[in-house]
Amino acid sequence: MADHVLVFPFPLQGHVISMLKLAELLSLAGLLVTFLNTDHNLGLLAQHSVAYARLVRSPRFRFRSIPDGLEDERPRSASRLLDLAESLQTRSVGPYKDLLLNLQRRDGEGHGGWPALTCVIADGIMTFAVDIASEVGVPAMFFRTVSACSIWSYLCIPELLRTGELPFPGITTIHYTP
Repeated sequence: MADHVLVFPFPLQGHVISMLKLAELLSLAGLLVTFLNTDHNLGLLAQHSVAYARLVRSPRFRFRSIPDGLEDERPRSASRLLDLAESLQTRSVGPYKDLLLNLQRRDGEGHGGWPALTCVIADGIMTFAVDIASEVGVPAMFFRTVSACSIWSYLCIPELLRTGELPFPGITTIHYTP
């Protein structure tokens, strides 16, 4: 039987779309994929996503969800990023851990003959997801949803500092005030 990976994006559109594409590619490569999202976002995917409509029929792909801890009427947008991140880290940890423990058992509820979970791929900004996976004994890794240009910029910073190109010569440090 194929390996079983859980993919867990941060619940904002750009993160979900990038990681849903990764999950689909892993499934096409022969892995069994559980795509974990929040209850709120899973509802949005079910209503509005062509990818969801296609993947929900695949025998190698399944969707699961956990609560994000926010009230239903509360906005979930980039402008509320900190609220969403804090809620996930404090209120979603228990349901996430329970799901991982369940997926580790071959006879877990809703397994449908799937093997135990073998790996977690979590969004790069969700450190708690990897910490909990490690705590329950599931190998885990981060996936960054930023573009290749952003990653290249990060990788170039040490060289720019070494050559004196950063900080920019002749520009004083910016001091932010509230």
